[in-house]
Amino acid sequence: MVYCLVFDVCPSHMGQLKSGETYPFLQFQKERMKEFCKKHVFVRESLPSDPPTAKLFYRHLIFEEHTQSMFCFVPKIGCTNMKRLMLYMGGHLPLDTLDWPWVEDSKYLEPALKHASLMNVTLTQLQRLTMMHTYYKFMIVRNPLDRLVSGYRNKIEPPLDFQKQDSFPHKIKKEILMRFQLREFLQWKQAFKTKPYNISVSFQHFVHYLIYTPTEDLNEHFQTSMDICHPCVVDFDFYGNFRNFSLDTQTLIKKFKTDPRYYRDESLHGT
Repeated sequence: MVYCLVFDVCPSHMGQLKSGETYPFLQFQKERMKEFCKKHVFVRESLPSDPPTAKLFYRHLIFEEHTQSMFCFVPKIGCTNMKRLMLYMGGHLPLDTLDWPWVEDSKYLEPALKHASLMNVTLTQLQRLTMMHTYYKFMIVRNPLDRLVSGYRNKIEPPLDFQKQDSFPHKIKKEILMRFQLREFLQWKQAFKTKPYNISVSFQHFVHYLIYTPTEDLNEHFQTSMDICHPCVVDFDFYGNFRNFSLDTQTLIKKFKTDPRYYRDESLHGT
């Protein structure tokens, strides 16, 4: 419930402010975050150094050199829209894909991220730390329960499909069924060849899976914003709010003086 406590009491109004005005609520956000970090001993106090956690962290930080901006993306918080904006700003996506359907556009994102994220192999650790210290850093936050339900509906709720057994949702669903719905899963497996029917993971057992699985073993769609972006260590300049996503994004576009066509105001998954 971290971001409910820290941010939901002060929704962003960036998009409603005129250019040049100060944003007192931005300082309020940062102060609330600092207060939270001081009170909770479980939060990280230094940048992750163990390889798996560090890799996840740096892969989620997208930088753009011209505007000296950096975005930490979290799945299920408008991240595809913002990744697209940052990648176009940095020239990592071809402009002739601006009007492409999502299904075509998305295949360019992951390869481009290898160059635009702090995981870029050409960067030294000193360069990474310098950019993290000097660039304008922002992230988008969302009520964690809303994000949890969104992730369940989009990735876990659809019935098990063996045609997609190589996908991460299939692997997670199968693991949950075997750990928490074993009898139901075995009955379904036995009847699959003769009388096939759909089997789905219940929300209750999905929550059990999250509770009893170590954080580092969870897919990034189900790790918390704290575990991905480490805002108690990284001093973010702005925390946008998913509830005001379009307004906040439009103001960021004005701040960076970039082409508004780079941002697509629509949802890929509807959740």
